Amino acid sequence: MRLNMIMSFPEAQRCLKESFKFFYLSRYTTCKTLLCFVAFLVSWLTLTGVGYSDAMARATLFLGMYLFIVATVCSCFADKELNKGLMYTSYGVYAVSILFWNYHGHGLLWVLEGLLNHNPVPHSMAFNALSSLLTTNILLSIVLGHYVYVVALMVLDRFRNEKIMKQGVIQRIVLNFAGQVLQMCVFPSLSILLLLSTPVSIVPALFLPVLLVWNLVYAFIILMKTENGSQPEATIQLIGHANWKWKKSK
Repeated sequence: MRLNMIMSFPEAQRCLKESFKFFYLSRYTTCKTLLCFVAFLVSWLTLTGVGYSDAMARATLFLGMYLFIVATVCSCFADKELNKGLMYTSYGVYAVSILFWNYHGHGLLWVLEGLLNHNPVPHSMAFNALSSLLTTNILLSIVLGHYVYVVALMVLDRFRNEKIMKQGVIQRIVLNFAGQVLQMCVFPSLSILLLLSTPVSIVPALFLPVLLVWNLVYAFIILMKTENGSQPEATIQLIGHANWKWKKSK
């Protein structure tokens, strides 16, 4: 591996800074972020109704939400190389997890019914469900590798078809300590802060999907930086804009 493909800490910090621009990069990326927020609300309220202590519900609902957000964010990255089959499969997993728990348990419908009948669920149930999702995200945010791997699988055709490309990406994940350390310091710490704020107010904790989106874009920019040397500023300008213009011209 070429030494210039291994990032320094200042370069990793630039990747982190540029990835935050995704939220206001274009109307397209902003709408995608709001869509991720809606998916998070559905998962959270479903887990509230089912019960946060149900480990299977917590795991499947978080997995479904995670895959939904991955697919939604990755749809902003590329038109030609994006694997539409993997994207629709991710949406399908999310839909199945939501439908399953709403059919077999109280779920979202039970929560909404309580609100309509002026008999809302206890606040402790909502807080505990939200805390459960945040705790899961803390554990998931510790390692950058799975974000990079999943993003590469969905948006890079070469990664899906070339063994050498897969090995190269894994090497870059392992060798780029700067990206790993920054990942482990920033995202879990922010998740912990949101978790600590939950007993006081649920409003800060509602930024959980923003952290997931930010993390995924950060992984993508690092992937492009280590793959072809693209500068973070140039990479973030390619995200969303081309896709939005292409859709408008249809």
